Amino acid sequence: MPFEADGDSGGRVQMIYVSFGLEKAGSTLTANLTRHLLETAGHPHMPLSAQDRGDIKSNGNYGRHGELTNNVNDWTPDVVAAMDRLIPDGRIVLLRTHAGPGAEILKLINEGRGLCHVALRDPRDIILSMLDVISRKEKLGRPNRTGIRLGDVTSAFEPLQVNLESAYQWGTARGVIFLDYENTAFNADITIAAICEQLGLALPREKYATVFAEAAANPNGKLNVGVSMRHRREMSARDQEAVLAHFADFYARFYPKATVVIEDGPLAESA
Repeated sequence: MPFEADGDSGGRVQMIYVSFGLEKAGSTLTANLTRHLLETAGHPHMPLSAQDRGDIKSNGNYGRHGELTNNVNDWTPDVVAAMDRLIPDGRIVLLRTHAGPGAEILKLINEGRGLCHVALRDPRDIILSMLDVISRKEKLGRPNRTGIRLGDVTSAFEPLQVNLESAYQWGTARGVIFLDYENTAFNADITIAAICEQLGLALPREKYATVFAEAAANPNGKLNVGVSMRHRREMSARDQEAVLAHFADFYARFYPKATVVIEDGPLAESA
């Protein structure tokens, strides 16, 4: 559904645009790319306060970090009502989230007053990034309360499944598109074109490279390893088979051609 008024919107031309990303699936890059795309297309970033986003800090202070990304942690009725009220006519305003949707935001989208995309990645590569986080915590002597254990890919299955459930929920929204990490990180023209088509934005192709360069250079980025299809070089065949089997439904829907592939590299052997 392109960015335009329709019968359900009461003649208003406005759009809440939600960027949902699986954790460790390039969600920060996807959100930054979307933000710079929108700004280039004439929709400058509109920061919303922590209070309006329902993100009041425990000490009562409103930090700027959340406003830079318009992060939403909980799609309560009050938060959705505030978003709908505050966004002016003629604007597309980006909101970023890792949280699953509530009934109110899905209703708003399905009524034509919003759109969303879902940023995905092969679960094998997500798990490798999750394990990287645990490794860094252990090296820094920080507590690991995730239940994820180094050398055991199956220990990441439960937290990843929770994240996938949120993706499935956003995937029911009207007009949703799914964006793959491999395209966003390594062939960004595909992702940019998909978002432009979804929103009905006529962004010249010659501006795509600049949009990606600005997004990649954003200081709010969280680059981990940043290489394509890590699992082919860093995950054993046995572990790949376990992931493919456990998340068979996800692979059937989004990565139907996925199979065990081993390339030269330091394979991660299970304990």
